[in-house]
Amino acid sequence: MQSRVDDSALPPFLAGVMLFDMVALALRALDWTLSSPGQDMLTPSMGNVLFQAYQLALAVIVPTVFLLLAMQRLNRELRSSERELRDLADRYDLAISAAEIGVWDLDFTTRRLLWDERMYAIYRVGREQTDDLIAAWRAVVHPEDRDAILAELHRATVEGVGFDLEFRILRPEGGVRYVRARARGIGSTTGAGRRLVGVSYDVTAVRQAEKALREAVRKLNLLSAITRHDLQNQLTALRGWLDLADEQSGGDALLARALAQERAVVNRLDHIVEFTREYQDLGLHSPCWQDLGAVVAHAIDEVRPPFPVRIDGLDRVEVYADPLLPRVFYNLIENVVRHGGIVRGLSIGRREESDRLVVTLEDDGRGVPADEKERVFERGYGRNTGLGLFMAREALDLTGIAIAETGEQGAGARFEITVPRGAWRIRGDA
Repeated sequence: MQSRVDDSALPPFLAGVMLFDMVALALRALDWTLSSPGQDMLTPSMGNVLFQAYQLALAVIVPTVFLLLAMQRLNRELRSSERELRDLADRYDLAISAAEIGVWDLDFTTRRLLWDERMYAIYRVGREQTDDLIAAWRAVVHPEDRDAILAELHRATVEGVGFDLEFRILRPEGGVRYVRARARGIGSTTGAGRRLVGVSYDVTAVRQAEKALREAVRKLNLLSAITRHDLQNQLTALRGWLDLADEQSGGDALLARALAQERAVVNRLDHIVEFTREYQDLGLHSPCWQDLGAVVAHAIDEVRPPFPVRIDGLDRVEVYADPLLPRVFYNLIENVVRHGGIVRGLSIGRREESDRLVVTLEDDGRGVPADEKERVFERGYGRNTGLGLFMAREALDLTGIAIAETGEQGAGARFEITVPRGAWRIRGDA
């Protein structure tokens, strides 16, 4: 089988080169055919002249064609890039406009500040103040925030670093607004060319909503505290009447059992009232980094379980969780004491799975039946108040931490607390 070159698959300029080559070869053959024997091939002839002309055309035209084709392709690519840039700019403008974000650029060398249209709207600064925007900006920053903001801006200027700040501004028509400003340094940390490019946006609505929410929570907590106080007063009175009835029972066994049941109900109500005190603080305070080993040790000291507890691998481990994390471990350990049956020991440790941390609490008691593994975390489920494990899951969930029971009935209960990436760390690691 003979193979041939597919001219259609070649770039146009190569196809042109091949055409000129074939013409040149044909002219050489014609010139050789027309030449008389012994004639010097260097002697000018019609064929030779034509051959030289085609060689000259080949030397001039082919590079020109190639250059034109390359320029045409480059123009197509430039037009495509321009369309992509315009589309990207349109999407950027839409996002900035929808989010009501202002963009600014501060040149450290020239001390010139540039604003887009949104910045003027945020700060209510007129275009006539464009010549000295830095002074105009300083004038609208709240006096109580001005020194701190200027100090941070000076640090960014000197070190060439960015910042993330929130401060108040004064509007010309009156009123205070909250503004968030984020920026990053561009260029070298020293010398000319240093700039600070950033965005600013009004967060007043968010701060007002937070303030309203805090006020609502404060009022609810006040109502809860008053109600709890009244309930505890009534429970105290009820205990007194039960004690009096017990003294007057005269040794009646049936009455004594009834009074014992009533006293158990009163104690359960007291536990529920106390739980409301703890639960009202859930999510009220910001999460924080907590020493897991210290948290577990404190919970053990509070519960004082009647069996040994072994702690393994919790040194230097820190977890980002709600401040009620100590109460979570208190409830888990107390749950083992109350419902574990005959428990000879409790083991608390950890393991790492990919980028997650798994904290385990495992005992050798009776375990949890398969059909109750999820129900034990439901509010009101259980033989006591049914609130301890419910509160534990709620508190952990605030920072994305999960908890599950994974033990085997008859072999002991095992609670696994899974801490996601970013919510745990080893203290001292780089």
